[in-house]
Amino acid sequence: MAKTALMWRNKFEVNDITESNVPLEWFAFGAMFPLGKDKYGSQMIISRVKLHRKNERMSKQMKRFLVFWVEKLLYELDCVRLSFVFDCAGSGYANLDMEQIGFLINLFKSYYPWALGFILVYDMPWLYNTAWKVIKSWLPAEGVERIKFVDKNTILNYVDRDNLPSYMGGTQKLPFLEYSHEDVDFLLQNAYNRQIIDERIPHTKAVQEFYRSRFKMFSQRHTGVASFVKIHPEVDLVFGGDDLGGNVATLTITNTSKSHVTFKIKTNNIDAYKVKPFFGIVPTNDSVQVNVALNPGSELHPTDKLLIMTTGIDTLEFSPRELIDHWKKVSKEAIKEHRLRCRYHNGVEEVQLDSTGERSMLKSAAQQALGDSKELIRLGNTSQDT
Repeated sequence: MAKTALMWRNKFEVNDITESNVPLEWFAFGAMFPLGKDKYGSQMIISRVKLHRKNERMSKQMKRFLVFWVEKLLYELDCVRLSFVFDCAGSGYANLDMEQIGFLINLFKSYYPWALGFILVYDMPWLYNTAWKVIKSWLPAEGVERIKFVDKNTILNYVDRDNLPSYMGGTQKLPFLEYSHEDVDFLLQNAYNRQIIDERIPHTKAVQEFYRSRFKMFSQRHTGVASFVKIHPEVDLVFGGDDLGGNVATLTITNTSKSHVTFKIKTNNIDAYKVKPFFGIVPTNDSVQVNVALNPGSELHPTDKLLIMTTGIDTLEFSPRELIDHWKKVSKEAIKEHRLRCRYHNGVEEVQLDSTGERSMLKSAAQQALGDSKELIRLGNTSQDT
């Protein structure tokens, strides 16, 4: 089992899933979030089923979001077990996603067998009865025993009021806005178009504080490498403008420190982009503009990122070769890192299936990064060719 789990973690790139590469709007939407603990000490994850839609294009991202929470709660916050509360109130057939349910079952059955507490199904509508019979057949006897069907009264047998949302009869007031079925469709239809989504699903200060105070999140988000430089843009490097048919994007590195700064830029898709300059020096109180060009015939992929590394330097008197040699001697502790996602601002996203049946994004309306690729780590230990 251990070998199988390690192979799965490598294939699914579990170690690369972090809060910085989960779509920000998913945290703000409140469709899945941790809250308190049940009466047995298990950390709860609440899923509001009415805010879910089965969507083939976003299926893997949804699975990664689930794995993000499992990993964070178990390994970063040292929770012993996890219990799930599936809030089915107001949901219907459009919200039923058997693929995601099967993924959850297999996730704990195969890779986290020690970590599952209860699965509390809250206010399940009768029209889910047939689906439950199928789901039950997927479970071992022990798994069936862990599933409890509850309502506003019986859920108190498993969870104290102080750990339940107010809409379940508890005392917890959540920071999330109330969203409709139309908002769910809007979120899926405009996936990756951050500018449009932010207007309708804002990441408010209340939402940010909820995650920061309870789950130690967002403390470093968007802070970049302010101690050395200011990066513009901070989060998304957007292609799709007028420059060379939308195949060129520009970023600016501004030195905000009291010393000179040297920078080096790498990409996890080295064949697709040309970065110029990809390394150099930014004198005190000065700026450098960097052009990033998408090579002819290349496509922007959902995981494409730039890694911008900066560190202080004492002198401007370095030749290009000396500067490359200098970077080889810099300790990891002295390097500040900032990642930018590469995306299109707008356009029509097309999806095709290759011979293995996996989706390939050909042209996107702004493709969201899904993970800090392991390739960035590999590239971080090597130098990009001039």
